[in-house]
Amino acid sequence: MGHITSIRSISDNLKKYYGDKFEILDTYIMNEDKNLKRWEKFIIKQTKNTNRIWGFGSFIFWFLHFMGGLKFMRFIHRTVFAGHTKHCLKAFKKYNPDVIVSTHYFLTFAGLEYRKKVNPNCKIITYNPDNNVHLWWDNREHLFLVNNQAAFDEAVGIRKFNPSSVEKVSFIARDQIVNANLSREEYRKKFNLPEQFTVVIADGVYACGKAEKVLKQLLKINAPITIIFVAGKNEKLLKKYQKVAQNRKNLVVLPFMQNINEYYKAADVFITKAGPNAVLDSVFMGTPVLIDLYAHPIEKATTKLFTENLGAGKAIYKPKKIKEQVEVWIKDNSELLKFEENCKKIDKFESGGKLSADVIYNYVQQPQVTEFKSDYKNRLYECALQDNLNVLTTPYNVKTQKENVNYDKIVNLSFGEKILRVVVKSVVATFGSMLNFFGFGLKVIGRENLKGIKSAVVVANHVHYVDCLWSLRVFKGKQLYITGAPHNWKKGFGGKILKTGGIVPMPTSFSQGKAFLDTTKKLLDKPAFVQFNPEQSLWIRYEQSRPFKKGAFICAAENNVPVVPVIYTFKKTHFRRKKKVVAHIGKPIYAPDNLSKAQACEYLKQKSQEFYDNTIIDFYGYDKQTYAMNKINYPKK
Repeated sequence: MGHITSIRSISDNLKKYYGDKFEILDTYIMNEDKNLKRWEKFIIKQTKNTNRIWGFGSFIFWFLHFMGGLKFMRFIHRTVFAGHTKHCLKAFKKYNPDVIVSTHYFLTFAGLEYRKKVNPNCKIITYNPDNNVHLWWDNREHLFLVNNQAAFDEAVGIRKFNPSSVEKVSFIARDQIVNANLSREEYRKKFNLPEQFTVVIADGVYACGKAEKVLKQLLKINAPITIIFVAGKNEKLLKKYQKVAQNRKNLVVLPFMQNINEYYKAADVFITKAGPNAVLDSVFMGTPVLIDLYAHPIEKATTKLFTENLGAGKAIYKPKKIKEQVEVWIKDNSELLKFEENCKKIDKFESGGKLSADVIYNYVQQPQVTEFKSDYKNRLYECALQDNLNVLTTPYNVKTQKENVNYDKIVNLSFGEKILRVVVKSVVATFGSMLNFFGFGLKVIGRENLKGIKSAVVVANHVHYVDCLWSLRVFKGKQLYITGAPHNWKKGFGGKILKTGGIVPMPTSFSQGKAFLDTTKKLLDKPAFVQFNPEQSLWIRYEQSRPFKKGAFICAAENNVPVVPVIYTFKKTHFRRKKKVVAHIGKPIYAPDNLSKAQACEYLKQKSQEFYDNTIIDFYGYDKQTYAMNKINYPKK
């Protein structure tokens, strides 16, 4: 039901802001036929089991990870559950959608299969209602919306989503939440509740967690308290405690209700398991949460986000301890008031509803490229058509990034690091050369242009994870340092290998910028070559040019050294499945002496860009008169 709550929020906002632009069909695909209904019952049963059986949820996540994670999930849905997938695709065909928006991992998988097998022009959009990104979410190219920075980092760092396809929006409030604006006292009056300390207890739609155990403990409290117990769709618990409530004036027992959020507002605290949507609804209503259970990694992430990070409540897992805490709050609610203030920071009137609607609308308006076999390649050209030519398109993990960079130690290695450097360079020289020759068929053109140059700034297009190995081959026999994105500056032993191997991280702040320029000056004075990738992002095996940023050219102008452009291209051969790599070394570019530093920077940038563009045009046979970066260029016939 949490997924349904989220999709309703998205539908409400799309209708509100873009109802005149789209024909929006609200469909519950899982009710389309008997097969899908059985499939839904199976999913619901497993969801219940995660709450009923201790450790079941965590075991399932561990097992799926052990079996191969996302690849195993795809395999299972294409084999064991192929019938359910087939019926879902059949349901999609009935509606013939241009866009599929979902909030459930299976519907995202089915949507991507629909695009692959039925309609390649159908756009797939997912809003992830969870507060983390678990391994079930399909990371194939589509718009993937998350609601917090940690989830974004997990998506692009661990789950390997394309960063250009992931958008962070705020939490989304549906209309039912936004329009519920009475005060706590007014809602108590509306529901005939006494003006005393009030608690709501709920554990999801089926009340399969600790709700009953918590209720039994709270019924022992000998103090003024109203207890609202939400049995949801659990008919057995509903009937049982409705009978109990006949003899307990302070107990209110409720079935599943659409307006349960109003009861949240009437309460001083909401005691629940860590279901992302229930917790969020309570916080939107301004009521702190006390989390009594998390059944798996999704709910663990929710607990951490709302209690530790946002301070909207706390977590207590033993029912007896929960009773003791509530007794404390009845006497002194100062802690709850602090939680309430933190709840107000998550404003339902400034939620991500409008932003998510805007992001979805803009994505739908974007051109969709479908002519290449690779979804990733199609995505690159979609970015190009939008003039979004410097966006990151490959996963990166900020969690392994080293926070502080000591640039002095990059130049002045310790004795141990110098020994490690010799080892690293020897290994790279041996295995890198083999990989360059056998793996990429690397061919170098223009090596004569390096004669007589002792120190220079190198600019190269960034088109592969290991194109640094190509550069080491191109500049064989010369001292080469390669600048890299900050997330490549790793913690631990891996970071030491990169450091001793000649990687220099780009600065992330103004203060680091000066230290970075001082370091590059020292390196160029050695003398040495310092390589930049001025496009600022990796586009794997991309066969068009992209605009250079000016950082590399500032460095060259400041140090009065030439710029050596190196452009990597890909040539198809009869003997390789993938195209071989050709490196084009340009003639060194010197800035005229009569130019200022700023003018020299612009001159070097312009001449380097010209070499880049012309090399790409000539090598791939594009039409020079019509060539443009923001279009798909085709070789002249």
